[in-house]
Amino acid sequence: MKLTKKLEADVLRAYHELWNANINGDIKTFSSYLDDNVVIYGTAEAETFHTKTEAIRFYQATADQMTGKADFRKRRISTNAIGDAIVINEECDLYVLAGEEWIFYGHIRVTAIFIKKGNAWKIVQMHGSFPDSRTDVGEQIAPEKIKAENIQLRDAVRRRTIELEEKNRELEIETALEKVRLVAMGMKSPEDMLRICTVISQQLAKLGLKDIRNVQTAIFYPERGTYMNYEYYAKHDQTFATEVAYKNHEIQLAFARKMMKGPNEEVREHLKGKKLLDWYNYQKTTNQFADAYLQTAESLNYYWFSLGPVALGISSYTPLTPEEITLFKRFMNVFELAYQRYLDIEKALQQAREAQIEAALERVRSRTMAMHSSAELSDTAAEMFAQLERLGVHPWSCGFNIINLEGKTISQWVSSGDGRILPPFESPADEDVFLQFTNAFRQGESLYIKEMGGEALEAHYRYLVSIPAVRKIAEEMTAAGINFPSFQVFNLAFFKHGYLMFITFEQVSEFHSVFHRFATVFEQTYTRFLDLQKAETQARESQIQLALERVRARTMAMQRSEELPEVAALLFQQVKKLGVPQFHCGFNIFEIDDKECTW
Repeated sequence: MKLTKKLEADVLRAYHELWNANINGDIKTFSSYLDDNVVIYGTAEAETFHTKTEAIRFYQATADQMTGKADFRKRRISTNAIGDAIVINEECDLYVLAGEEWIFYGHIRVTAIFIKKGNAWKIVQMHGSFPDSRTDVGEQIAPEKIKAENIQLRDAVRRRTIELEEKNRELEIETALEKVRLVAMGMKSPEDMLRICTVISQQLAKLGLKDIRNVQTAIFYPERGTYMNYEYYAKHDQTFATEVAYKNHEIQLAFARKMMKGPNEEVREHLKGKKLLDWYNYQKTTNQFADAYLQTAESLNYYWFSLGPVALGISSYTPLTPEEITLFKRFMNVFELAYQRYLDIEKALQQAREAQIEAALERVRSRTMAMHSSAELSDTAAEMFAQLERLGVHPWSCGFNIINLEGKTISQWVSSGDGRILPPFESPADEDVFLQFTNAFRQGESLYIKEMGGEALEAHYRYLVSIPAVRKIAEEMTAAGINFPSFQVFNLAFFKHGYLMFITFEQVSEFHSVFHRFATVFEQTYTRFLDLQKAETQARESQIQLALERVRARTMAMQRSEELPEVAALLFQQVKKLGVPQFHCGFNIFEIDDKECTW
């Protein structure tokens, strides 16, 4: 085919109409120039088609990406006839619309092959491409640049892989923290702190920490010289809540002092060899859990971090790496949330407890104010001990003792082992253990606590049984199958006239303040008892004086000796009214000289 100017103009018109339709979204016109078996290789990776149907489906779906948003500039077009086909080659600059600005997208090359079918030009093949930007002038390929790009790509992939691993690790850590956070928000009692320790330990193990011995907390009570230790032991899969006295060992004392200095304090303790075994043997003598694994462990490593009045710690059988320590410290923020929840719960429990105590005290006050006679003192005391039982105090025995320093005696009202208030009895104030109690009373103590067991306690009970009034009580207790304890704690709460005494089987430090408050209330009770006793004495004296006055008046009113029987009858009546049991009553007149008596 000879390419004439007319033929060239005709095919170029078809070529321009094809592209105008493409960039303006006129799919109908665009498709009219495509042969049914057209082959198109576009600039996009997915832009490869072998039929008209495939091409139209793609361009129709993506028409909005081109319509009004593409423009060919600096176009250089050439034509060439090859057999029955005409080949059109074009190079131009492609611009695209970004917002309101046209920007250069790239240099594009297009080859289109037209053939004429009937009266219409049809494209049978079209190919578009962007030049290889990696080659310079005089080069077909750029292997060095490709190698450099591959190195950059590998570095980029490596960096991206590290970034993804770090993000995945961070996601794992955040997931672990969130699990602890959920448990913290669900806390309903102080004992739920054990669950916090358990979950932290389990999550750390999932994050790769090995040889975890335990995760634990220490909530400090400096006024008691103790800390509340909630802990979870991983190898044993056991939890413990223990109140630990920290002044009994130099390691614990140093630890407690450092932690109580304030937030951000740290303690790291590493024990090995003899020092480790000594520590294990010491723990066996306390109320703490003695970890049998320490007998064969190479080391024991403590890591404690303070929040002020509370600390979070972890111990391990092998030292932790700096990265593992940093990971553990991230749990501090979540633990602080748990501690705040713990404080809220503890405050609520304290308020509820305070309400219980006040209600118990009020019942004792009400019973005190309802006393009408001194004989009701035992009933009031029984009410007080019943209220203490409701508050959770379960003593072996309890009572109140009134100290008479002048007479050097103690009047004792105590309960037996089965809870009965026994008849009062007196004991010397300066013998046996009572001398210590009396001295504490003299020194103005508010509370006095004394442990006693073994031979010392047996000697104490032998002394008590030597008192006749107590011997009978002891015989009744033995007959009822109640034995004396082999160990006990005296808890004394002093008031103005003596002390309340609570004998327990173990230390009950949490009740010491309650004992003191009940002693204050009982002081009111005993004061009312003394007032009633005084009033009863005064009333009795008035009754006696009134009876005497009646007999005296009747005597002074006698006119004849025959009225003496009437005076005797009145005397009988008045003595009877005073409550004196009698068979008969009268008076006798002795005749000294006659050695006779007139009835």
